[in-house]
Amino acid sequence: MLLHDALIAARHDKGPARAAALREADLRLDQLRQYGLLAHQWRWWSDGQYEHFSRLCEETGRLLGGWRRAVAAQMKAREEAD
Repeated sequence: MLLHDALIAARHDKGPARAAALREADLRLDQLRQYGLLAHQWRWWSDGQYEHFSRLCEETGRLLGGWRRAVAAQMKAREEAD
């Protein structure tokens, strides 16, 4: 599953399935970061291109982390309510 696919699945799923899709998206983002680092190390990307890519990945990671925390809090609240 690609990062984009995992994010779409998370948008449509609920509960544990959403949490699993977000975890998958987080893993795929880490892979993407590694691919970007390799592209820079192999000189396929300039320093500026890599810096831009890194900033986008950082922002995406912050958003994804916030979504994961929100889903975890919702699931915890539901468990306590039951």
